[in-house]
Amino acid sequence: MKFLFLINLFLAQCWSAFTLDQNIPGSNDYQRRVQEVGSDIPVDVPVSYDCRFINRWTSSRHPNLFPPLREFWSRPFMVSHNKAYTMWSDDQLASKSVEIYARTGNTRQLQLDVVAAKTSVKNVTKSITYEPSGDFDEVPMGQLELDNEHRLISTIAKINPGPDWFSGLNSYSPVMNGNWLSSFIVNSFPWDAGTVDGTTYNPFQPVSVPKVNIFRYTVGTVPENGIFLNTGRDDVLPVAQWRCDFIIDDIPTPPKKTCFEGGETKFFRYNPETGLIPEDRPQDCFWLSAQNSKVQRRHCRRKRSFAPFPLDDTPLAREACRMTCDTCPL
Repeated sequence: MKFLFLINLFLAQCWSAFTLDQNIPGSNDYQRRVQEVGSDIPVDVPVSYDCRFINRWTSSRHPNLFPPLREFWSRPFMVSHNKAYTMWSDDQLASKSVEIYARTGNTRQLQLDVVAAKTSVKNVTKSITYEPSGDFDEVPMGQLELDNEHRLISTIAKINPGPDWFSGLNSYSPVMNGNWLSSFIVNSFPWDAGTVDGTTYNPFQPVSVPKVNIFRYTVGTVPENGIFLNTGRDDVLPVAQWRCDFIIDDIPTPPKKTCFEGGETKFFRYNPETGLIPEDRPQDCFWLSAQNSKVQRRHCRRKRSFAPFPLDDTPLAREACRMTCDTCPL
């Protein structure tokens, strides 16, 4: 049983890859994780990612009314931040900056918002406006930096042509079991900013009065013309992917884990009758968990008796607890 437990634990903490477009929840149920590869780099170590934007918006995947000429994406925009900053969110009105970008593709107001957010934002990167050549065509986004105080990623990319449609991620977390992901690919879907009453790719549509909350296009929310539906008209497939990989040269060597003995942890005591002969004392031991900064407490069962002298070959409590920093022997 112990062997099986360790195997399962190892598998859970290692990389996991999922099939394309599989409906596996990401930070939210609309951010599907295509692939996530774990690492042994804890979140208290700053990291840098090399990121790319990948096109999945094509006539074969989204055939209804697909624009015949010059479909493209307006400057995909990417931010690393903490919980105090929000670029956009479902079921909320679009900010002025998101409204401007979703309608025009202009990123200036988004950049001003980042400046106003001050320390809530760590890093910003954006790509050029580009015309994809087909499915899985990609464009570099550049380098994105994250640290322990800025663990979230938000992105946005305007669909062109279109009234106020975009795709992106809202506060995606590239963290697994307290460590950074070494690489990840995340799907994103088409969204309506709720500021223009458009139901086709025609960008010249009347302004919404009143404006409505940002919402995702699904089978239940697309217009009657079925825009963005797949060939079977039973799903709205992702229109984009966001991929990031560690920039290895920028990753410092993580500090080695060392066993920690808390102030209350004493694994022996003197015989109360003589005051001289040490005897084993059953005691909880402290050991480091996967997160370096968090010390957890486990009870160590492998101990000798209370007798003043060892009765068998079972390790001393203090020895058993120090045999490893990752587990308390059973």
